[in-house]
Amino acid sequence: MLSLKQLFSRGRRYDDLAVSMREHLEEKLDELMEDGMPRSEAERLAKREFGNTALIEQRSRDVWQWPAVESLCADARYALRRIHRSPGISFIAILTLALGAGANTAVFTLTWAIILKGLPVPNPGQLVQYGMRKDSSLIGLSGPEYAALRHQQKTSEDILAWCSDKVSVRAAAYVHDERIQLLTGNAFKVLQIQPYLGDFFSEQQDVGGNSQGTPAVLSYAYWQSQFHGNPNAIGQSLFVDDKPVVVLGVMPQAFDGLTANFAPSIYLPMSFGNVLYEKDFQTNPGHLSLYALGRLKPGITLANVITETKAIEPSVRKQADPSGIFMNQFFRAFRLDVQSGRSGVSWVKMTYARPLVVMEILVVFLLALCCVNTALVMLARVSGRQQEFAMRSALGAQRSSLIRQVLVESILLIVPGLIGGVFIGWVAANALVSMLGSKGTPSQMDLHPNAVILAVNAATAVLVALGAGLWPALCASKTAPSLDLKASSHSIASKQMGGLAISLQVAVSLGLITCSVLVAGVLASLTGGQAGFRPKGAAIAAIDLHSLKLNDAAAANLSSRLLHAAQDEPQVEAAGFIDEPPFSGSFGASRVFSIDRDHTIHSDPSVFYLRASSGYFAAAGTQVLEGDTGSSSSGVNVCVLSRSSASFFFPHESAVDQLVYFSSWPNPDGTELDLKNACRVTAVVEDAKFVSLRQPAPHIFYQIFRPETSAQNYAQMNYLVVRANSDAPAMAAIRNVTRQVLPSAVEVKMNSMTQLIHQDLSRERMLVSVSTVFAVLAMLLTALGLYGLLMRTVTLRTREIGIRVALGAQRRSILLSIGWNTIVQTVLGLLAGTIISLLATRAVRQLLELQSGSNFSSLLLGAAALLVVALLAVVAPARRAASVDPMQALRSE
Repeated sequence: MLSLKQLFSRGRRYDDLAVSMREHLEEKLDELMEDGMPRSEAERLAKREFGNTALIEQRSRDVWQWPAVESLCADARYALRRIHRSPGISFIAILTLALGAGANTAVFTLTWAIILKGLPVPNPGQLVQYGMRKDSSLIGLSGPEYAALRHQQKTSEDILAWCSDKVSVRAAAYVHDERIQLLTGNAFKVLQIQPYLGDFFSEQQDVGGNSQGTPAVLSYAYWQSQFHGNPNAIGQSLFVDDKPVVVLGVMPQAFDGLTANFAPSIYLPMSFGNVLYEKDFQTNPGHLSLYALGRLKPGITLANVITETKAIEPSVRKQADPSGIFMNQFFRAFRLDVQSGRSGVSWVKMTYARPLVVMEILVVFLLALCCVNTALVMLARVSGRQQEFAMRSALGAQRSSLIRQVLVESILLIVPGLIGGVFIGWVAANALVSMLGSKGTPSQMDLHPNAVILAVNAATAVLVALGAGLWPALCASKTAPSLDLKASSHSIASKQMGGLAISLQVAVSLGLITCSVLVAGVLASLTGGQAGFRPKGAAIAAIDLHSLKLNDAAAANLSSRLLHAAQDEPQVEAAGFIDEPPFSGSFGASRVFSIDRDHTIHSDPSVFYLRASSGYFAAAGTQVLEGDTGSSSSGVNVCVLSRSSASFFFPHESAVDQLVYFSSWPNPDGTELDLKNACRVTAVVEDAKFVSLRQPAPHIFYQIFRPETSAQNYAQMNYLVVRANSDAPAMAAIRNVTRQVLPSAVEVKMNSMTQLIHQDLSRERMLVSVSTVFAVLAMLLTALGLYGLLMRTVTLRTREIGIRVALGAQRRSILLSIGWNTIVQTVLGLLAGTIISLLATRAVRQLLELQSGSNFSSLLLGAAALLVVALLAVVAPARRAASVDPMQALRSE
């Protein structure tokens, strides 16, 4: 209470102190004058004996409470006045900091949403995720594998399993597609969550069901939208794919599923999969569709789980698949994998984690550049105040107080910069999300700035401001009181605002530009490389006939009519069907073998298996190298091999007219040559990068089907591919034929092949966009920094230049004196930037899993761009220096 009283009465105390000090001086003055000393001499002697009145007053005030707070407030008020007096240079500093804060906000917002955000459950860091991994590919577990893992592991309290899908749901009179998630009955116990309303299903209900029907738990959002938050929704019936379920409860509001960016509407017991899909859904060792999460026991770490998993993997695989047909053949290359499960399964994270790390590296470069540029602005402000700092030092101001005042001014500049940066970053983050691919549903990401994002960005901004203000603050604090107060400005500014800042700016900018050119080169090589398709003019339509409930013959007949209608369209060059589109991320694997002319068996346990019609290859633009894709063979199925498949199965002869066989389990390959399991190769086509343009083309086995020979397989080819002379007429043709042939209830989704490629390369396009913006900002900030620095240097050297001109210096020598030093410092910065660029590009190559290569072209392009920027920035200040009037220069201070 006493401290608060002293705080609010400090003004009166300061006035009393000043009066008391004045009275002491007057008493001393009266004593000296009574001794006969003249007044002027008595005043000098009294002040000398009393000491520095300003310093004594300041130390006396420090005895009272709140000295640090009061000094800080005084520095803040003074800094605000300084900022108000020079709005132009303050605006440049604020804009620079806003750009840096905006870049940091945008990238960190995505990093938080994609990588760092955990599941909304208690202690998500205790969760571990199990799956089957091969390099960067992750697939799930089979039901038997999950059961074996759950039984044999000892490090987790328990393990849940789940899978996701999108199905038709009928509620009351409304039918619509909704996302569902199938969960094992122990899921809610492992997640440690409580229902918002009603109850969760148990393990007993997962196994035995419910007397009233299959229990279902609604998401909070679906409960609000479909039932308007009515508690009476509990006990009501829904129909999931025409199968009845009963609402048992409602999930917590914050919970949106275990698969990131895939928010289910309905949660169902895992046993419902046996009704929804196949009866052996949970027992078939070949259905690897379940993802698993375990909660660690107390004291257990992820490293312990990894060690245990490696130890038990052989026995888990043996128990899950005693025959070894799937674990040791189809999925032999996949290993049981465990990693942190705090975020659940995130396809977006798998795709964009490494690019986001690269973007964070680029942000560090940009923030460093903003820091240097702001430091130059602060140096320019400090250089004009050398007389003030010299005077304050002469009056007894401590060095720490001078440093604090400059740092306070730097921090005040960051406040509007941070506010503007958060807005810029939020807009930029939403723009970046629009570039993400279709894997997952990134449009559902919550990109609103939360407390964590704001705290991280505020801390980063303060560090940048402190870094930018520290150098100028140290320069200000070193001002010597003995310096000539008029000349100090010139001498100190010419030393402090020199080449180091220029070199730093150029070095950091070169690192940014080199990384940008590298990423752009990667995108150009991927889009310009041989993909096995001709994307221009090709369009693909996903056609789902399941809603019509047709039998195989009727579905095949409808598909055949659709294909013939597409082929009859005026601008269509070719049309065909395939069961999976390029870059979808899903594919079928089959074990296929051949016997060549030397009777050698060539077996591939996981060939990339696709079903297609004969017209698909012309429609996709896949070149036929040998044979005819439309040929038929009596009594045996026909197929088409990719070039690499043909070379593998028939290394020393032509593959056309040869037979390849599907393996007949459990017989070893080559022991059973039944024509029912054989296909005759009718053609060989070029390799196609079907999975992704980033991955090499796999061995592809295309089995060709016709509606009259195999209605069941023909009906399962749900993707119509149409080729025209450009994308627009191809998509228009699909719209025409689907409207004419298909009922209105059939859902049709169209994409051009170009759009599919853009989606596949979304991470590269996002990186190119971000790095290009950063590179342009780097050159802009470098140009502004150089221009501002040189203009300030010319202003401070006006007297020197005027004297040189008066003594006969030529215009050319003046131009060289101003520009030469800048060019030298730029070259030094390029040399330092070369080292930074080599380290940065090496890190980028490793993160993006790129092959090592030469960075010479990137470095050369970046260096040339920065040299041009430096020359342009030098022109105006050098011309101003050369046009200085000697008479006016000699009059200036």
